[in-house]
Amino acid sequence: MRILSIAAGAFMIIAGIWCLANPGAAFGSLVLLISVLMMISGICSVIAYVRGKKAFGVSGWLLADGILSIILAVAMLADLGKSEVVLMVFFGMWLLFAGMLRAMTALALKKLDAPGWGWMMGAGALCAVTGFCVFASPLAAGFALMSVIGVLLLMQGVCIIVNGYFVGKVRDMFR
Repeated sequence: MRILSIAAGAFMIIAGIWCLANPGAAFGSLVLLISVLMMISGICSVIAYVRGKKAFGVSGWLLADGILSIILAVAMLADLGKSEVVLMVFFGMWLLFAGMLRAMTALALKKLDAPGWGWMMGAGALCAVTGFCVFASPLAAGFALMSVIGVLLLMQGVCIIVNGYFVGKVRDMFR
């Protein structure tokens, strides 16, 4: 699971770099890319919940994050034309929810006296604040929009890599 999380984060970072390097690229291709990345992230979260539920008492919020990511990804993939209109709203909701989940996970890790909980809290807070900002102003357009999305993908990728790295460390503590 650790490798899947880190790989998903790496793909998001690559997507973010691509958006920043090609701000004039077709917005429709970005909708498809984000939808697929959200689907991968959701599947990873569901798998992490199923695998960690009994062994580590993983929170049901992880399952909720996975299911929400999958539902939003399916909705976006179902009609890419309309998805261009609501992409920022969906993406903002996803970042906000994922950031709050990471902050709650960080608090749980703090109770276990696990290493790296502060990094996860910081990453979760940044993700949630960024998601709120995106959700609050969905009408961003043009080059600014592509730049914002590129930075958000980079941040989400870093959050997922941090999560994947420290979840493995916590798992190793209990072996």
